[in-house]
Amino acid sequence: MKAYSETCVSDCPDEDHSQENVESVLIDVVKTTVQVVGLSFEESQILLTAWERCKARLAPVKSVNTAHPTIERSPSLEWKQFHENLVSWITRQAIESGRGNLFMFHAAALCSPSSGASIVLAAESGTGKTTATRVLATELGYITDETAAFDTDGVLYPYAKPLSILTGAKQRPKTQFSPAELELQPYEGEARVATIAVLDRDRSGLLAEPIASKLSLGEALNQLIPQMSSLSYLDRGLVQLCQLIDSLGGVVQLRYAEASELAAIIKDLLGSPRASKNHEWSAADIQVTSRPAPAVWSIRRQTVDDAIWLGPDLGLLKDEQYILLTGIGPFIWDSLSDWKTFDELFDAAIITFGSVAHAKQILHEQLESLCSLGILERA
Repeated sequence: MKAYSETCVSDCPDEDHSQENVESVLIDVVKTTVQVVGLSFEESQILLTAWERCKARLAPVKSVNTAHPTIERSPSLEWKQFHENLVSWITRQAIESGRGNLFMFHAAALCSPSSGASIVLAAESGTGKTTATRVLATELGYITDETAAFDTDGVLYPYAKPLSILTGAKQRPKTQFSPAELELQPYEGEARVATIAVLDRDRSGLLAEPIASKLSLGEALNQLIPQMSSLSYLDRGLVQLCQLIDSLGGVVQLRYAEASELAAIIKDLLGSPRASKNHEWSAADIQVTSRPAPAVWSIRRQTVDDAIWLGPDLGLLKDEQYILLTGIGPFIWDSLSDWKTFDELFDAAIITFGSVAHAKQILHEQLESLCSLGILERA
């Protein structure tokens, strides 16, 4: 891995705003083009270098396209802070451009330079995605270290942004390093997702070598969905996600201590075709009656974005939140596509589960819990 300057002169222009700021830079990200206006010449040159892999290019201000998302250079911010803010803003625009059409993971994506077969490395912020990218992308093609966006066929939309790295005293703002400056390998062809992995860094000092283990579908959903954006905007997003996981043969968890240890295991994952796997899941009915609420006390499930059966359990997607119902919860939700009184629901529960001690109290508590989650409504 290439060493880098602690000061990174290339991302630190002279803070002289006396010159006229007239430059505009266009940058292609995922399915959109963004523009940055009000830049000095020196600042524009920094962006052209840092965002070169996103086809950064100059555009005269007089030809600014108002159809593009636009941000103006704030003269009140020193350059490093503005550039860090700019990365966040551009990432939001990239996510917005794929909303409703693409899977979007908070993840790095790297590909085989010979085949374009790619691995998506999902992880929470601060758990090592950028570090792993810097190490692994010296040999693998660099697609992104932040947002892995791809369609239902697995075709990736590159977001080869500069890498944001803490330097010096390890304090914000971060410094933006171009992929070329870090000697990350470019990839110009079509890249397709072959594997999705969840990174799990072990800091105990006891792990002798990295471990790759297959996650159950339930575990995969629990770990992946919090690292996804706009899943609820896809038509039957949970169903599509389960179909994707099946087509890839499941999701792998990579437990490791140091990023350098991952190179061999990732090359093996990319080089070994993985057979599709049919996990035990099925799409659940999400229809809700449009019948007005009756005058008597009654309850009904609320509309959700998607739902799937995982054996006896039920996974719900509502407003980007993934909720797993177990026990009596799936029965309650499944029974309430139409309004029911408490007594009607209680009678149905007794038929299904039989009589148990304190049954009415248990049902009442479950209804209160599900109402608090926003998946049932009362009238």
